[in-house]
Amino acid sequence: MTNYVQMKARRNDDGFKAYGGLRDKINQAYNNFSEIVESSPLHGEGEPSDFATAAFPGAMSGFLLTQLLLEKDFYGGDGLILTSASSKFSVATAFLVQDQRKDGRLRHVIGFTSAKNKDFVQETGLYDLVLSYEDNLPEDKGNNNCFIDVAGNIAIYKKNKDQLCKGLVIGQTQPGTKASASSLGASAVLKIVSGMLAPKSIAKFLDARLNPKLEMFFAPTVITMLRDKWGREKMTYIGNRDMCSFVDAVVKNGWIKVNRADESLEEVQTAFKRVFIGDEILPCETVVLSLSNL
Repeated sequence: MTNYVQMKARRNDDGFKAYGGLRDKINQAYNNFSEIVESSPLHGEGEPSDFATAAFPGAMSGFLLTQLLLEKDFYGGDGLILTSASSKFSVATAFLVQDQRKDGRLRHVIGFTSAKNKDFVQETGLYDLVLSYEDNLPEDKGNNNCFIDVAGNIAIYKKNKDQLCKGLVIGQTQPGTKASASSLGASAVLKIVSGMLAPKSIAKFLDARLNPKLEMFFAPTVITMLRDKWGREKMTYIGNRDMCSFVDAVVKNGWIKVNRADESLEEVQTAFKRVFIGDEILPCETVVLSLSNL
């Protein structure tokens, strides 16, 4: 089965920008398609490029989250907690806040993960404490923690709520649990809707005025904020620089290995079945499939 998307587009300095119909009514960050430049971690060949290609959606979202946290001064918190700590999103975020961890701005970076992934998370050295989802946050970690819910399991937020100053919902990597997004209040829903559909001036006004304790992280709003603050070229430079640093650290330290399937159709089919049908993919590996040489 083949899927394709047909759209109107104009060339711009980044690559091209889609327009027309419903695309004119959504956040414009969704309409930009950028060219892969030489400074991008996606450029080139080999393990770094393969890993960057597979990790980029989660890792780049981690970069955007980190910039939001820096802009908001961690919402006044002095600790950072990440659920789904083995995910590329959380590993990238934990990596990108290491300066704040080392200079004392953050007293600790804590990860929640499944019991089977605890060893992997601990071996990265990016977290001060790694907990299983069944664990409670220790009392000595204070009550001024910024909580980043990648797992999307509201039970984790609720049982630790008294020790949190802010919660940001990222997604839901734990299907079958009650989603954190379903517990958002009216002001949080208004912020996300305005970020998606409202004119930029109204979205910025509401973002500055509304501060629910639990809200949704919306990457396009952060992209707009950074472009207004830095400009396109500086944002691209800093994003590529930080992503290259993350990719280099992962490959150099061997945290995540790339398993590439590209030598035969049978090898590609076996890898495809493993990803989508068979064995669970471990957090310490990335599977890349390529038909370019077949």
